[in-house]
Amino acid sequence: MAGVEVVDEFGKIETYGIDIIPDGHRHGSPRELFWPWFSANSTFINMIAGGVLILFGLSLWQALSIVLVGNLVFGVVGLCSLPGPRAGSATLAISRAAVGLRGNLVPTLFSWFATLGWETINIILGTLALRTLLDELGVSTPHWMLAPFLVVMAVLTFAIPVLGHATLVIAQKWLAYILTALTVVMAIILLPKVHWDYGGAPLAASNSLSTWFLGLTAVLGAGAISWVNFASDYSRYLPRDASPRAIVGWVTLATVLPGWLYGGLGVVVGTLVDTSDPIGNLPNVLPDWFLLPFLIVVIGGVVANNVMNSYSSGLNLLALGVRIERYKSVFIDGVITVAAACYALFVNDFSTVFVEFLSLLVILLAPWAGIYLVDFYRRRGHYESHDLLRTSGGAYWYRDGVNWTALSSLLVGVVAGGLVANTAKFQGFVAMDYLGGADLSPIVGMAVGAGLYYALTRAMVVAEVPEVAVAEPAPLVLGTEPD
Repeated sequence: MAGVEVVDEFGKIETYGIDIIPDGHRHGSPRELFWPWFSANSTFINMIAGGVLILFGLSLWQALSIVLVGNLVFGVVGLCSLPGPRAGSATLAISRAAVGLRGNLVPTLFSWFATLGWETINIILGTLALRTLLDELGVSTPHWMLAPFLVVMAVLTFAIPVLGHATLVIAQKWLAYILTALTVVMAIILLPKVHWDYGGAPLAASNSLSTWFLGLTAVLGAGAISWVNFASDYSRYLPRDASPRAIVGWVTLATVLPGWLYGGLGVVVGTLVDTSDPIGNLPNVLPDWFLLPFLIVVIGGVVANNVMNSYSSGLNLLALGVRIERYKSVFIDGVITVAAACYALFVNDFSTVFVEFLSLLVILLAPWAGIYLVDFYRRRGHYESHDLLRTSGGAYWYRDGVNWTALSSLLVGVVAGGLVANTAKFQGFVAMDYLGGADLSPIVGMAVGAGLYYALTRAMVVAEVPEVAVAEPAPLVLGTEPD
């Protein structure tokens, strides 16, 4: 774009955190959103989620139908990307417009913990893949060796986010090329071995329909719902007049395609091996010559996925009010994640922990996403951007910094979702007593949270004001109030 000053460059540390991106520093087009999102979802996590559907006792075709439907919900991530260019800031900073400057600490704190959880799961997967590689090469790896493997994975996954947005976009593009090529080869190897008539096993819920919805929640937790709190982080550099239709279209396409590929492959693999230990068992049905490419798929997918997780996690930490440079927030996240991964490796049943984490994730994130989107619609995309960065006062102070309408809607949405949830350690009585064990938490939680907030804000009027160019030549100082 002519006349745009370049401050977001490949190989250089990004200077902006949750600061408002001035118009003079905006760049790119919606098409550029494709590669970061495509790469981030080209991950072994989606294969594990597909394999979990077989562990639930579903037939091959029932599980594939969940992968097909569940990944279409990625359209919600596209919608959640729309506020980024209009407000010019990160997702959990924009969320202050709905929940209030202080009230927003609730979803932001949970979002930060969720990103840390994803980073931990990914690093564990990469660590196990490294150990599998050495085991196959005949190198004995005592349990204590997992600690240095974790450090290696941390270096691989946090180096790119430390540099920032521009480096992330380019690195993700090349990771996508490599991962897609290797995964297609793996699919060609495995598809002739698939048991296409696989009829399932004892169901995890009382009947097929209830189990289908239980599986849908697992896929949504691994996919669409797990990304809603990141979406505007990657669209905020776009010009404020970027096409909304193009933004939604490119993000949805970039997430649906790998979701179908990896999730579907996970389902068919589940008919061949026990996917409760996918990294340990999958090599049993792969030729020896493909072992190294398979582990590259696992490790590369971990890196691609964690690049987005750790970048957004750092922004979440800033949205909590921590006054440090963005790259330092990523470093802090890295230290916490490695410590958490060291502890989590003592958990024996990774599959159970994984499913439980996904189920709890959607109970809390789905209602927030609904409120976030309703608020964007209600204010017709108009934000007093600099008021988003205040510590008090301004358009989003509401009552003592809390929009109780939004926070109450969030709480009711979470409770409603919890009543119809069925996780490993928490079962809502409605799900168990009336739905046969089906988990409808993401659907009910989002519908109730969004619907209640919409109903309670019907009188909300946002004046049509002309878009004012933001012309600051440098980032705002974190933690300061705009004049």
